[in-house]
Amino acid sequence: MIRLVIIEDEELIRLGITTAINQQPDMQMVGIARTGHQGIKLVEELAPDVVLVDIGLPDISGVEVIKQIKANTSNIKIVVLSSYYAQSIVQSALNVGADSYILKKNNVPLILESIKTTFYDCKSFLDPDISRHNFFFPTEN
Repeated sequence: MIRLVIIEDEELIRLGITTAINQQPDMQMVGIARTGHQGIKLVEELAPDVVLVDIGLPDISGVEVIKQIKANTSNIKIVVLSSYYAQSIVQSALNVGADSYILKKNNVPLILESIKTTFYDCKSFLDPDISRHNFFFPTEN
């Protein structure tokens, strides 16, 4: 059973992802936070297997949340769930310890796949649209 915490300020996203995860036989949402500080505290209290972190949180950046979680509990897997796909933001999240990065606009099966790949296979999952936006390939001027 994969135990998850979501740190997300948008109520519809929290509700949708939580509902989808709790319908999976091998996943359970054990904690929900609206802010980065709430999320860090929840992660310390609940010690989940995977944390879904939004980058654009109202109190502190998701990058800082990832950094603090990884500093205290390096064995927890972190999947960024964000609408931001700029190279600098994605790279910052990965540099501080995010294991995977998926865009919110994706369908539920792809989001669930990113969680399972990250946890079960111990592999990074990078949203296919990020590489399509020249994330890894420099543009010619």
